[in-house]
Parts: sequence; structure tokens; C-alpha cells
Amino acid sequence: MNASDIQNNQPLAVCLHASASSKGQWNSLRKLLDGRVRTITPDLVGYGEAGTYKKNGRFGFTQEVDNVVRQIQSQTGKVGGPLHLIGHSYGAATALQFALAYPERVASLTLYEPAQFLLLFANGLSSPEAQEILQISRYVNENVTSPIGRWFAAKRFIEYWSGEGIWARLPLKRKRRFARLMPKVVAEFDAILSAKVVAEDFAALGIPVRLICGTETRATARKVISVLSSVLPNVEEVVIEGADHMGPTTMARVIDPIFAEHVFARLVPSYEIAA
Repeated sequence: MNASDIQNNQPLAVCLHASASSKGQWNSLRKLLDGRVRTITPDLVGYGEAGTYKKNGRFGFTQEVDNVVRQIQSQTGKVGGPLHLIGHSYGAATALQFALAYPERVASLTLYEPAQFLLLFANGLSSPEAQEILQISRYVNENVTSPIGRWFAAKRFIEYWSGEGIWARLPLKRKRRFARLMPKVVAEFDAILSAKVVAEDFAALGIPVRLICGTETRATARKVISVLSSVLPNVEEVVIEGADHMGPTTMARVIDPIFAEHVFARLVPSYEIAA
């Protein structure tokens, strides 16, 4: 079956990209999904075809989820179900918020290290993970008011997730792009840390959830996975040896089949995809 044969009433896979990225990060995954399910890869607010982010009051997940809904509607004419949501980092956090808003429309969640960092503060601000994410958030926020500040904010943010020294190896064009995106990254931290969700909110999501984490990732990301795993009623964890937080982009050949398998298993329970 070709992608052109897929009709609007068939299952939809909606893939939500990470911060400072775009829908292009899912190009290789689409090759696995297309032809079996209809695949939509929205640009989140401030990226790609969704337009440049412009601060206009307080930004939150409501605006991000509404943007995803609009793009689904524009491509399908509706926001029905079942939707199979796939997400990475901030995109995975958005997928979780979508599921809380529209639980009856979501058939599965496949999430790589969701950035639901508010869950780190369940016991206050004293944990190392809570302090770590507050520090990176504050640094980026304090350095977005000038061009040179955005440059250093981007360096800190990229190296936090991808490793010290990676900034020096990036092409100048990519460095400039990341610096331009820092105001939206600040808005994303604000959305995450003001979401007014607690771990128990996710206990009502009975849909199948696959949480994926790399062995080389940050403690903050591992802790979020641990908290979510403790409350989600229908969850499995997959750990990727050698992967860090950016695994879906740096190890796509390994991780894409793990995303796809979880979706396909919902359609054909005995399905297995070759790695």
C-alpha cells in the first residue's frame, strides 16, 4: 500500500519534534510509518512552517496543543481517533499534555525522554535533578535579551543535552539558527514549569505508553522516566544502550524501529519489526 492510498479514516501517527528542531527530524521514521498508517509531522510553535515565535503574553502547553490540533485538522479535516502520538523531549511532553486534554482520541503514546520536568519538583526544589533543570532554565532565560546572550544561551542549552564540546563542532549556520530559537526555548521551559500537572494526573491514562530512554542521558531525563513509569497504568520502558537525549536524531536507525514497533503493535498485536 502506498501513502497515497491511505484515507482519513485510517489510524494517524502524529510525531512531535524536540526543542530547537523541526518536523524534519522525523524524515527517516516517516519511511517506516508511511504506507501502514497516515503520518503527520507538525512543526511546533516557532519552528518551520508554524512560523517564528513572537512573545505575546504567557505561553503554555494549551497554545502548543492547539497548534498541533490545527495542523491535524488542516491535513485530515478532523481530529478524530485513533491518534498514535510519538514525541521526543519537549515534543514528548506536548504529546502527554495532548493526551491529558484529549484522552479519548489517543490510542498510544511512544515517547523518548519526555521533558515533563515539573515532575521533578514533587518533593520540593531540593533534589539534584530539580536544581539542575532550574539552573539550565534560568541561564537560558537570563541570556535571551541580546544577540550575544542568545549565542551563549544556545551553547549552554545544546551542550547540556548533546555533550560538552559539541558547540565548537557545529557549522556557523546551525549556531546562528539555535541562537535565534532561544526565545522559544525560554517559552518552552515556562510552559513545562507552569503546566500545573502532578504525577497522579497521568494515572488516568490507560492507553499503552512506551517510554524510551538512553543510558548516556542526563539524570533529569532519567528521573522523569522513573516518575512516569511509577504512575502510568499501562507502560513499558525501553533503554537504549549508548544513547543520549538526542538519540532520535543521532541514532535514528536504532530508535526509529522502536518507535514504529509500538504503533504497529497496536494495529496488529503480533507484529514485530526487524531492527
